[in-house]
Amino acid sequence: MHQNPYLTAIQSLNESEIRYVIVGGFAVVMHGLNRFTPDLNVVVDLESSHLKVALSRLRANHLSPVNEDELLSFSTSQGREEMSQQGKRWFLSLRDVQAPTFSLDLFLREPLKFEDLFSRALECSFDGVSAPVASLSDLITMKCNSTRGQDRMDCEVLRFIQEHEEELQVAAKRQGLLENTDQDVIRDYLTGLDDFASLSHSEKLSWLCHMLTHLGQFCLL
Repeated sequence: MHQNPYLTAIQSLNESEIRYVIVGGFAVVMHGLNRFTPDLNVVVDLESSHLKVALSRLRANHLSPVNEDELLSFSTSQGREEMSQQGKRWFLSLRDVQAPTFSLDLFLREPLKFEDLFSRALECSFDGVSAPVASLSDLITMKCNSTRGQDRMDCEVLRFIQEHEEELQVAAKRQGLLENTDQDVIRDYLTGLDDFASLSHSEKLSWLCHMLTHLGQFCLL
């Protein structure tokens, strides 16, 4: 893999000066849940005058859909509506042939009101590169409104993180939480937390890229 594709996508969006918020599995990881995700789900400001610039910048950095005509469609409200009706799609997915296991997924519709999502976002820094990540409360809302199995599991753990935020900072208290839960998904989360809890946002990003690299070894182009 040529470089960190998550960071390439983030830098491309930053360079275009469009407002955006990272949601989905990447945001879940940044809030402390140690699970892998091969994609970056992003809500962009669909009303922004920088939208076409952002799409052009992403394409220049080798991130584009299989059907490149969809870049033009995504830049208009009518085009996005037509795309969302095709197979009940949620995203425009952009891929890089040099990193085939990675996907940048741009929401065709706002999952929550963008202005609210953006105003509550957490600013994360990845080796000096900043990116807005959905707040824990907004992430819980999105995950808990989904019927997808992985989202429901994420919802359970994120609610647990929100409820026990202070206790999770102390190893002895984490052990007490582990002993007192009978939920498998919470037990799995707490069991793997000790090493993961101490990682910075940059280190979590490096971990994701490392996992993606190993996944890529099993992909044929």
